[in-house]
Amino acid sequence: MGDPFETETLRLKPKAARAGINTRRTWAGEDGIFNVSTGEMIIPPIKTRKVVLFYLVISLLFIIFLGRIFYLQIIKNNYYSSYAARGRGIRVEVLKAKRGLFYDRNLKPLIKNVPNFSLNVIPAQFSEKDNQEIINQIEQLLSADQKKEFENNLNQLPAYATESLPLVKTLEYAQSLLVQTIIYQNKGLEISLDDQREYADPLASSHLLGYVGKISKTELTQHPDYLFNDFIGKDGLEAFYEKYLRGQYGQQRIDVSAAGNEEVIYNKPPVNGSDLVLTIDENLQKKLFDELSSAVCSNGNHGGAAVALNPNTGEVLALVSYPSFNNTLFSKGLSSAEYNQINQNPHRPLFFRTIAGEYPSGSVIKPVMATAALEEKIITPLTTMVSTGGIKLGEWFFPDWKPGGHGVTNVIKALAESVNTFFYYVGGGYGDFKGLGPEKIDTWLTRFGLGNLTGIDLFGERPGFVPTPQWKKEKKRGVWYPGDTYNLSIGQGDLLVTPLQVANYTAAIANNGTLYQPYLLKEIIQTDNQQIIKTLPKILNNNLASGQNLQVVRQGMRAAVVSGSARSLANLPVEVAAKTGTAQNKSGAPHAWFTCFAPYNHPQIVLTILIENGVEGSTAAAPAAKDVLAWWFANQQSKK
Repeated sequence: MGDPFETETLRLKPKAARAGINTRRTWAGEDGIFNVSTGEMIIPPIKTRKVVLFYLVISLLFIIFLGRIFYLQIIKNNYYSSYAARGRGIRVEVLKAKRGLFYDRNLKPLIKNVPNFSLNVIPAQFSEKDNQEIINQIEQLLSADQKKEFENNLNQLPAYATESLPLVKTLEYAQSLLVQTIIYQNKGLEISLDDQREYADPLASSHLLGYVGKISKTELTQHPDYLFNDFIGKDGLEAFYEKYLRGQYGQQRIDVSAAGNEEVIYNKPPVNGSDLVLTIDENLQKKLFDELSSAVCSNGNHGGAAVALNPNTGEVLALVSYPSFNNTLFSKGLSSAEYNQINQNPHRPLFFRTIAGEYPSGSVIKPVMATAALEEKIITPLTTMVSTGGIKLGEWFFPDWKPGGHGVTNVIKALAESVNTFFYYVGGGYGDFKGLGPEKIDTWLTRFGLGNLTGIDLFGERPGFVPTPQWKKEKKRGVWYPGDTYNLSIGQGDLLVTPLQVANYTAAIANNGTLYQPYLLKEIIQTDNQQIIKTLPKILNNNLASGQNLQVVRQGMRAAVVSGSARSLANLPVEVAAKTGTAQNKSGAPHAWFTCFAPYNHPQIVLTILIENGVEGSTAAAPAAKDVLAWWFANQQSKK
C-alpha cells in the first residue's frame, strides 16, 4: 500500500501545475492544497457558475422573505391588527360627565337626567364577519325602527376605533336584559347605561330650553374635543349654554393582556356639567303657555307668542311660543319621518315666534311715538287735536279706527283710545302742524331698541326692521311719501318688531327710562367646587326720556285700562297700565297685540301677548293677559 500523501499529490498534479504550484513541495487534502515549504493552505478558485448559483439562491430567499413581509404587513394588516387589538393592548375608555340641569328661579327642576340603556360596540374588538350569528339573534329582539338604526350604525362604524360607539341608542329594560344574555363574554359588544334628557313641561318650555341631539359631522369639526357618538345642545338654552352644561369628560387607560386580563393604568375622573338657575318662574311659564294656546285656538288662529319680564332688572319671567313641540322626544331621537312631520307642519311649531317672529307693531308702538313727541317738544301734555275720523292728503285718506273720530284729543286720550289722527299729526305733521318726520322717528325707535337685537341669551333672535327714506330709495327704488310717515307713526307699513322687543320697551317706559338687556340665566352652580356665579343686569340704554314725559305716557296707558281700549282689565285687584294694538297684515287678518305692566305705581311685571291674525288686541289678547295677571298676583300674595 503506497504513501497516501504521494498518492494525493500525484492525483492533483495536473491541477496544481496549472495553478503554478510546485507539486513536489505540496500535497492535497479535503480543504485544499497544502504547501509544505511555507506551511500555508492554498484554496483553489471557485468556478463562476457556482458563484452565480449561490447568489441566485440567496436572492430567491430574500424575495420570498420580502414577499412574506408584504403579505403580513400590507395584505393581512387589517386582520392581524384586529386580532392584536382583541388580544392585547391599551384600551382607552372615556368617562362621560353628567350633563348639568336647569332650575327655575325658585329652584324647581325643569329637567332631569333619566337612565337610558343602549347597545354599544368597540369596533377594534368586534368583527362583524365572525359574529353574524350574534347579530342575527340581536336583530330578532329589536323593533323595526331599532333594527334599521342597528344596521345603519353597524355599516358606518369607523374601522378599528377603540371608543365605544352606539348601535341602538335606546333599549327598553327588558330588551337590554335579553341582549345582555346574547352578547355575554363578547368583549366587542356591551350594554351601557347613560343619561337621557327628560323635560318637566315639554310643551310650555320646549322653545326656551331647546333639546339635545347626536352631534353632526359639521358640529364635530367645530368641536374636535367631542366624540363621534356625543350628544350636543341643538336649540334653546341647551345650545346657548352648552359649554357649561356638558362638563369635562374623564378617561381610563386599561392594559389588556393576551389572556384577557385587564389593569387600569391611568384614571382621570370626569367633572360633571354645571347646573343653571334660570330667571324663569316655571308656574308662570306654564300658565302663560296655557292661556296663550287657549287664546290662539279659541280665535281659530294658528300661532302666538308671549313674554313676561321684570321691568326693574330685565329678567325674563316667562317666554312662550305657540304652537310648540315635545323636546323630550327630540332628545330621545326622532326618525326622519317623525321629524319631517313636525318640520313640515304649516303652523311651524319649531318657529320661536317670541324672539324670531317679526310683525308690524300696530298701535303698541304709540307709547314710544308719544314719548318721542314730548321729548322733541312737538307736543305738550296740553296739546289737543280734533279727530273727525281721519285725515285726507290729496287723493289718499288715512282713517281712525272709530267712524266719526274721537273728538278733541290730547296725548293721554290718544293713548287710552288709540287715536290714529293724533299720531298722524305727531309723526308726519298736517297743515301748519309740524310732526317728527321720518328721521326723528327712526332715531327714537332705534333708541328704544327697535331694529336691533335685544341680546337675550338665546340663538336665533331677529332684529326687526325700522324703514327709512334712504332704505326705500336704495332697496325699493322709490320715493318716501308723507303717507309712509303716517303709516310708520301708527306702527304700519314696513315697520317690523318682535314680541320680545315690544315687551322690552314697555319695561323701559314702566321703570322710568332704562332699557335693559333681557336675560334668562340667573346663576351658574359649578358642581366641581360648588361656586355660584350670578348674572348681573345689563343696561342697554338709560335716561331714554325725562321722568316727567314718561309719567305722561304711563298715565295714558293707565287711562287705556280705566276708560279706553283695555278696560276689560279694570276690575283686576291690581292697577294695570296697558296698550292694545291691531296690526294690518299683508298676508291675512290683522295681528292682535297687547302689552301692559303692573302694578301701575310700582311695576313688578311686564306682559306682552301677540295673537297671529287675532284681529283686535282688546278682544283676542287682552283676556289672556287678564287671566295671567290675576293668577300671578294672587300667587304672589299667597307667598307672603
